[in-house]
Amino acid sequence: MRIDSKKVYTRAINETDTSNLKEYLEDEFTMRFFDHGVLDEAGILELIKSKDPVHGIILKENNKLIGHFVYHNWFMRDTYEIGWVLNKKYQNLGIITELGEAFIKHAFEVDKAHRIVATCQPENIASKRVCEKLKLRLEGHFKKCIYVERKNEWWDELFYSLLEED
Repeated sequence: MRIDSKKVYTRAINETDTSNLKEYLEDEFTMRFFDHGVLDEAGILELIKSKDPVHGIILKENNKLIGHFVYHNWFMRDTYEIGWVLNKKYQNLGIITELGEAFIKHAFEVDKAHRIVATCQPENIASKRVCEKLKLRLEGHFKKCIYVERKNEWWDELFYSLLEED
């Protein structure tokens, strides 16, 4: 599935993307809010071969893969989850907000979604702002709900959603 926005488009990731994936998935700063942390080569290969669709974010100006966007069915009927990872070199440029708007439009108009959900950690200010710009409503702040084995600590998580009628 290809989704287009002003600055980027999406396509499936593949093994030719490995060096661009490594650029951000092996970066501590970029991956600090993911419970698994950075990915090694095996983790990146697993992501490439995942049965769940991973939408590579491609910069239109040079066709470089700069991140990926997750869009998939959630466990509840007509509900889709969105999420993202973006190379730190391309953060704070409005790319994820712009792409998120395109995915949300696709979800409601094409997939006939009832609800969109997204999660992030309270400390992830950039993702919180994206959720707010996408008009997702904060529905919950779950205290110490994610155990992060690599750090031996529990993380909080924010839960956002948007209904079709919103």
